[in-house]
Amino acid sequence: GGVDAPPAPTAARSPWGGKGLPVASLGDSDSLHVGQFVVAVGSPGGLDNTVTMGIVSGLKRSSEEVGLYDKKVEFIQTDAAINMGNSGGPLVDVGTGEVIGINTCMRYNMEGTSFAIPINKVKSIMHDLAAGKTIGHGYVGIQLYSLTPEMARESNRDPNSDYGIVPENIKGAIVMRVFSGTPAEEAGLRRADVIVEIGGRKVEQAEDVYRIIDGATSGEEIDFKIYRGNTQMTIKVKPEEFATRLRKVREEKEKAYKEKMKALRKQLLEGMPPAMEKIMQNIMPETQ
Repeated sequence: GGVDAPPAPTAARSPWGGKGLPVASLGDSDSLHVGQFVVAVGSPGGLDNTVTMGIVSGLKRSSEEVGLYDKKVEFIQTDAAINMGNSGGPLVDVGTGEVIGINTCMRYNMEGTSFAIPINKVKSIMHDLAAGKTIGHGYVGIQLYSLTPEMARESNRDPNSDYGIVPENIKGAIVMRVFSGTPAEEAGLRRADVIVEIGGRKVEQAEDVYRIIDGATSGEEIDFKIYRGNTQMTIKVKPEEFATRLRKVREEKEKAYKEKMKALRKQLLEGMPPAMEKIMQNIMPETQ
């Protein structure tokens, strides 16, 4: 089996060239605020030029929050209906008429919860995408939770806390899990470490870490300033390319599946009459 390309924002060239086509103005998604009126344009169910209206419900929703763990984008959340066929259409600021996002997905288990890629993200990568370049994403292999002083005090009051003593006077991101065989494990990061700075950039919540790492250069060491208990230390972590990690995981899963099928085939064929064994060998050919 093949390996899919890593999920990422994509761009398409118009086959009709660029002359005489209406052009939408691109806005500034960084200036959006919750409650701002927007409309989503698309063709859900083949209904061309459908417009739905709503508000900006949230900003900077990480891919982890949205539930799209293999994406590397922060999203605009809106209650404007985005259904099958809306993806790729514009999310438009009602006040200015400017495009402030690209409609992307909805949450099937949550009515009125849809997401769009901020237009500033699109503007930052669209020329590279149009030129056929690959957009890189850093990866270190940690699961995080935002830490506040209030949460630290609550954890410290619990004698059965899994995190030991957590500093109470800082904000940061606490490590919930370090995944095996990842740059984070190799560098020595541990569960309950509190990350407060990466590469000189302050960290106040988990989303800050994901954002900084996403833009980090693969293969180059970056300093993680952390608290382990009440001791501050700096750990050097070398992010790897997210696409490389994704490929490794898929190859490992594919290898495990083939080994499982090979063992199952052997088990089924053992002790089977020759005639039946020949039939089963045709039904279940040996995997390579």
